[in-house]
Parts: sequence; C-alpha cells; structure tokens
Amino acid sequence: MFYTAINIVHLLSACVVIGYLVYDIAIFSFFKKKRSAEEFTKLKREILKPSAIVLGCSFLTLLISGAILGSFHLGGGSGYFVSFFQKILWVKIAVILSLFVFAGISFFYMFALKKPDPLRKCYHHIALFICLIALVLAKLLYL
Repeated sequence: MFYTAINIVHLLSACVVIGYLVYDIAIFSFFKKKRSAEEFTKLKREILKPSAIVLGCSFLTLLISGAILGSFHLGGGSGYFVSFFQKILWVKIAVILSLFVFAGISFFYMFALKKPDPLRKCYHHIALFICLIALVLAKLLYL
C-alpha cells in the first residue's frame, strides 16, 4: 500500500513538473509573440512567482518519491544491475542527474565567472527533453 501511495505521488509530481515546462515553453512563447518585451517580462514574472514555488515543491517531491521508489528495487537482496528493470532504472537515474549538471553549469557562470549563462534561454527546453526521456524510460521499466 505504501509503495502504491508513493508511486501515485511520484506520478502526480511528474505531471506538475512536465506540465509546468510545457506551459513555460509552449504557452509563454505565444504570449511573447503578442506582447512587447517589457509587457512579456512583467507578465511572466507575475505568473511565475507563485508557480515557481509549486514547481520547486513538485520537483523536490518528485526526487524524494523517486528515491523512495528506487530503494524498493535497488540494493539489498535485489542487487543493483541484475534485472532489465534495474538497468533501465539506473539509466533513468543518470538521465535525471543530468539536470543537476546543467544547474551546476548555470551556477558556475553566475557565481564563478560572474557572467550571464549562455544556455539560460534554453534550459527549460533541455529540462523538458530530459523529463520526456525519463518518462519513456519509466514506461520501459514495466515492459
């Protein structure tokens, strides 16, 4: 029962995170075409301020619930690279960890180099792509 509850939380969190990224990429690009740069920046800041909290909480919930779910399948008597499921799960974990590589790059530019990050405008596109890969891998887990 606990596993099922955590799985549901994990799926709902994934829906929120992916939905946010799709909204940011698809819907905001529509607004950007219809407004001046100043209007668009003001609108985006106004909308994203509360949604950033929701995204942050959902992303953290997604990571924690994923770690809990992973603990059911990795280690202990189950081993680490024994089954197809475990191998795909490790690939999924590696794909998700790549998000943190991009975050590290961004922080390096901001704090170490004191320059604007050249990839800043495409991070949500990259994050959506990574999330969609993780989604496909999650589906492959249960083949």
